[in-house]
Amino acid sequence: MLEAIENLGGLAIEENPNDFLSAITLDLPKEKNGKKQHLIRIYFDTRSDTISVAPKQIDDGTKDEYLWVGNADGAMSPQWYFTTTNVEYLLSQTIPNYIDILDDPVSRKKFEVIRDKFYYDLGGQQGSRKRYRYVFNVEKYGLATEGWIKDTYMDEDKGQDAKKMVSEVKKVFMDWVKKETNLTDKEIALFTLIVDGKPLVKDDEYQRLVIRKKVEDVFEGAEDGVCSICSEEKKVTDNTTKFKLKYYMTDKKGFSSNVSGRFIKNFPICQECYTKVLVGEAYTMNRMGTRIAGLDLYVIPDILFKPDVDIFNIDEWSSYIKNSFNTVVSKKGLEDFERSLKGYIDYENFKNNYILNLLFYERNQAEFKVLKLIKDVPPSRIDLIKKRFGEVETVMNGIMGEDMAWHIDLDRIYHLIPLKSTQRDIEYRKLLELYDEIFSDKMVSYQFLVGQAVEMSQVYYFNEFGQYNVSLRGDMEWDTAFSYVILQENILMDGLRRLGILEIGGRAMDYSTLNVDEKTKEFLQEMKYDEPKTAMFLFGNLIAEIASAQRRDGKKNKPILNKLNYQGMSWSKIQRLTGEVFEKLRQYDVLKYNEQKWAECIRLFDMTRSLYDGKWPLNDRENIYYILSGYGFATVSAIKRGGNNQNDTEEVTENEQQ
Repeated sequence: MLEAIENLGGLAIEENPNDFLSAITLDLPKEKNGKKQHLIRIYFDTRSDTISVAPKQIDDGTKDEYLWVGNADGAMSPQWYFTTTNVEYLLSQTIPNYIDILDDPVSRKKFEVIRDKFYYDLGGQQGSRKRYRYVFNVEKYGLATEGWIKDTYMDEDKGQDAKKMVSEVKKVFMDWVKKETNLTDKEIALFTLIVDGKPLVKDDEYQRLVIRKKVEDVFEGAEDGVCSICSEEKKVTDNTTKFKLKYYMTDKKGFSSNVSGRFIKNFPICQECYTKVLVGEAYTMNRMGTRIAGLDLYVIPDILFKPDVDIFNIDEWSSYIKNSFNTVVSKKGLEDFERSLKGYIDYENFKNNYILNLLFYERNQAEFKVLKLIKDVPPSRIDLIKKRFGEVETVMNGIMGEDMAWHIDLDRIYHLIPLKSTQRDIEYRKLLELYDEIFSDKMVSYQFLVGQAVEMSQVYYFNEFGQYNVSLRGDMEWDTAFSYVILQENILMDGLRRLGILEIGGRAMDYSTLNVDEKTKEFLQEMKYDEPKTAMFLFGNLIAEIASAQRRDGKKNKPILNKLNYQGMSWSKIQRLTGEVFEKLRQYDVLKYNEQKWAECIRLFDMTRSLYDGKWPLNDRENIYYILSGYGFATVSAIKRGGNNQNDTEEVTENEQQ
């Protein structure tokens, strides 16, 4: 992946070879959770000795205008960037830290004047607390009463803790900012410092230092070696602390060469490649991010052959790649791409020129955690996934009638795998493994999918939505909603089978002798059900008939559903339930409408036992999976017919499914 990022950075530099700083600025969200985002400009006026603040709504030019390159790399690093997400830095350590790295005595003097005028000296500090020695003087500028800083700092509960003092000053300062700007914390994304009308990020010395700290200082003391990216003999470093993405395990000594704690033999990098990686990271974070339901990821292309230079434009190309990938993420992504396809025609012809790396990640403030990296996905794989899932959607539209519920994509799959929120790391792993198998053409376990569907049925039946990644919206009854879900689980399994990556369970059967209606037969045939699966499916159909009759009889909770075990059902329990189902069909006077289906169900039960020497071939989870599939098919079929099968008639929409 490091090479892919370096390649991307190289292409970005080619487009704009003379502006490194602009190339590493980071995009900012213009809106977050429905709220417009703002930059707060903090003005220090040394001439009038006053302060003020002014908000600026974030737009496309903000990151360049105020040079937003992130906070200083590393949580423990001294912070000295004048544009930051954390106002505590500007209220304490930024100016003193900047003075420490300045070489020019005139500049040092200038910033010492600013420090002494606008900041309060708490006195000498020890160790890591030295950076908090100075705090913004909220007393002097009327934000706090006289003596507040000393009294607060000397408070026994605060224990003369300079770090805690910075937090106290921040509270006072932010109360003032909110009063001055009428903005809340959730509407503020960034802060910058302006002295005597000039943004400090515009200072030439500051910009030179940013470049020096980002690149040049890293190569102080660099060694002769062979760059692991370009393979050229140059001065190289193993210092990757400035990188925002994690490529290698560098925080564990055991992974270093000869357990030395140094990684110079593991992945030495020359300055040119290092610079490209920095630019490539910024480009990836700005342009290649997307989201699958609750997961963030970067779609990172690794270009193999650059297309015709007269046609190639990196921004157009990256937009094409991300939007093309999104065709398998969601229905909206597919529709957006199809609307834009005309503008992408040139790039459609260069699909063999690159492969994709999919980096799933979590970001918690400064910490970047890789959840999963799926490597070397050819663009043709995206097209094949889209095509095969599209085939199943077409089949289901023909059988059940057109419905967005039959569209399967990565967002949908997220909602078909139960993920317990309290065990996020462990639970997300199984979903990401499934994504990996789909993109990497690896076999998917049939039993795994059955197990997930059965677990999902428990979430719906026991109303455990608060603990999982799925919810039941509106007043929809759980079994109606789950009827759609279990059919989608069938569609997913069929889509994987069409992709050739499903470990098939069971065998095909002779459908010509099956005496059921054509729609049911068509579904069973398309889903490749064999005799025992079909028998359980028809059993589920009959249970749906009883549930409908019970609902009509005023039993809204459909008591027959309480006879099922949603963790799995043994063959012996099903045999006992068979007699009860027959009696209920008679009791509610619906046997006469279902005699043919009942006969076929019993015939297939007997045939299966005969085929398998008297044994029942499905396990407990498979039994309940196919019973619920039959229940779901009958329930949704009734809904599609407008309730003619006396079942639920609620209108089920796409949104209500998620």
